[in-house]
Amino acid sequence: MLSTRFSSNFYHLILGRSSRNIADSFYFIALSVGLINVYAIEAGQLSLFTLLGLLPNMLAFLYGAPLNRIKNDKRWLVIFQVLQLLIILCTIVGLSQKIDVRVMYGLNVCFSLSTNLLNTLQMKIVPETLNNDEQVINKSIDIQYFTSNVLDIISNFIASILLGLLSYFALFQLSVPFFVAAIYFMLTIKLPKGQDKGKADTDLSEEAESDKTHLFETFRLLKSHALPLLSL
Repeated sequence: MLSTRFSSNFYHLILGRSSRNIADSFYFIALSVGLINVYAIEAGQLSLFTLLGLLPNMLAFLYGAPLNRIKNDKRWLVIFQVLQLLIILCTIVGLSQKIDVRVMYGLNVCFSLSTNLLNTLQMKIVPETLNNDEQVINKSIDIQYFTSNVLDIISNFIASILLGLLSYFALFQLSVPFFVAAIYFMLTIKLPKGQDKGKADTDLSEEAESDKTHLFETFRLLKSHALPLLSL
């Protein structure tokens, strides 16, 4: 039944988001434990680490408008997803080499920023993956909620259990395949090209302008006919 409601593009978007959410959960839990084990940081420093990671959320208003102006959404989704994978690999290397903890703080801020950019772009293309069908978009809300909220809770729970069986380093490595899967699902999404979208926006603008001109012409004609009648 669900397959008749939603397009394959939407399913690929959801699978990509789900894979990334699972990887995010593994990343944050493994990183928190890794910072304590490798750098022996205290609770206050860990709190600062978390607060700095929230900065991209607080400053989202600065990059929301530029993201909305992006034409080729798929290309940038893949770019940000690959960037996130590179940040993860750098973090793993950083922990293994015990580089300066300030670099780890910076990597975490970059990771949080890439996550926010990805979330914004993915929300932006939801209507396109559902062919801009308002009824279907409304029906998809439950699935979107599950993959963004419920799945986070489940993933964190599973990551906590795995941490009791595996080392934080192994949990870090376990997140990598999920990030790769997220890239794959983003690549399988088929959206209109930036040029086509720009042309569609231009056509709509021209159509609206034409309708406005036609309305003014109609009003002018009605006025020109109404005045002689009133003079009688």
